Amino acid sequence: QYLRSHRWGRLWRNRFTPQGGLWLALTLLCAMPSLNLRVNMAYQLLCFFLASIVVASLGTLRSMPTTNFRRVLPSHGVAGVPLEYHLLIDKPLSSLQAIDLHEEAMPSLEELKRLEPEDRSMNVFDRATGYRRFRRWMERNRVELSAPLSLEHSSLECSLISPRRGLVVLKGIQLLRPDPLGLFRRSRIINGHDEILILPSMIDLPPFQMPSGGRNGRDLESVSSQTGEGQEFHLLRDYRRGDPLKHIHWKSSARTGKLHVKEHLHERSFSYGIVLDTSPAPQNEDFECAVSIAASLLQRLSTPLCHVDLVFVGEQFHNIGAGRGSGAIFPALRSLALCQEKEDPEGQELRKGLLPLLPELTALIYIATSWGGDQERWVREFESHDLPHIILNVSSYPNETSHPRRIGVRPDKAKQDLLALARVS
Repeated sequence: QYLRSHRWGRLWRNRFTPQGGLWLALTLLCAMPSLNLRVNMAYQLLCFFLASIVVASLGTLRSMPTTNFRRVLPSHGVAGVPLEYHLLIDKPLSSLQAIDLHEEAMPSLEELKRLEPEDRSMNVFDRATGYRRFRRWMERNRVELSAPLSLEHSSLECSLISPRRGLVVLKGIQLLRPDPLGLFRRSRIINGHDEILILPSMIDLPPFQMPSGGRNGRDLESVSSQTGEGQEFHLLRDYRRGDPLKHIHWKSSARTGKLHVKEHLHERSFSYGIVLDTSPAPQNEDFECAVSIAASLLQRLSTPLCHVDLVFVGEQFHNIGAGRGSGAIFPALRSLALCQEKEDPEGQELRKGLLPLLPELTALIYIATSWGGDQERWVREFESHDLPHIILNVSSYPNETSHPRRIGVRPDKAKQDLLALARVS
């Protein structure tokens, strides 16, 4: 019923102009007093309005022309940020307007049943029917497209704003032609199909350093002072038997008449982990904020000297590398854009995939939307591996804890709460 009423509302907005809606309302208003009184001012206005509606309706009977189109889209967008693209039409049609169409996302039954703090103030009827929750979900996830565009030119500039990450499916375009009085529109849909990936929104993180120490961190400190195959030049020394010929510095060897070898320092290479707990969150906003934090950390930590492993459980266990030795971070951001909450009883899938990675990591950030026995077991696991870590508990109502490296993050104040990263790192 909710979906049907939503579609009827969209059909009304497309077929009637604002002036047409006002005209129909005035017609009904004039019809009320004219039921009993045949000749009065209301009756005359009613005849005028009805005649206007008939003329406007006859004006929409003309046949609609057709055209072909294609979209020129960027590779991706970011949630909440306007995305510009072009709509190319085969031939200009100055008398028509066009609306770009997209596939609307619909809430699942589980999402409609999920209560939020503001729902407690609803009356019993609204809480039982769930219509207000349906309207709120639709408003939060509504993709904003350009207003009707005139087809005076063959290239149209369009914009799109998606409040949520994921895949936005653009369908065809709807051609609209208003009647001569501007009350109604006749429409025709031209089919098409395009997709655009919307990446998670980014949060401005404060300057911070990953926690140091631990077994792997101490090993790196001891290695960094040794010489070897790195790229940073250290010194020239005399040739020793067994040195690779490619390290011989021929210019200085020719100048002194004695073989000299270039020696380089080992490069320090850090390997960090970002673990996103995808267990169902009490509030959907908590999980969306956790995904945005994971994307922001991935962008901050992926540098030429750092390798980052993004770990989470979806339909299967995901481990996507970025930074040093793995190239661009886009595959990892794409996975975050498409990831969903996933039931993982006692964290079995996450444990199976993450435990073998722990000995290879220098430090780790664990992001969870709830706090309980499973999360506490992971903290003990990190400590048993002597692995420096930070815990980010993303929740609208974070629990108090004495853990020195646990930070409570509220979705509506995420940027403010994440300032604590600079203190615990």
